[in-house]
Amino acid sequence: MTLVRRYGICVYGQTIDEAIPVVPEEDFRSSIMSDSNYCVNALHSNPVYGVLTLSRVLSYLETGEILSKREAGLWALQNIPAELHAIVNSAVEVYEGSRTEMAVLNEEDLVQYGKRLSEMIDSHRR
Repeated sequence: MTLVRRYGICVYGQTIDEAIPVVPEEDFRSSIMSDSNYCVNALHSNPVYGVLTLSRVLSYLETGEILSKREAGLWALQNIPAELHAIVNSAVEVYEGSRTEMAVLNEEDLVQYGKRLSEMIDSHRR
């Protein structure tokens, strides 16, 4: 609902502000932080989704802006440890369509990415 209120386009009927209630910021934060746990587990089955969504959660917690998955990946390249950049860059390239699949990664790379981003996200818990 937060995304619809912020970026949605009303095609017919009530305005978005009239039709969609405001989600308290604390509830939105709780929701995306909960989603981050799911994303860590999804890294192995859907690495592009997991990598970019974790980047998206972290970017929101650090900037207060809701970025697209692509924007969040590009943000992460400027804001997370350099040793994780190859994973993010590969995910962005697949998302953009310039690659068909993630660069060859071993399971340890994905585990490390999930662990490091989880730690960074957890540092924002209130």
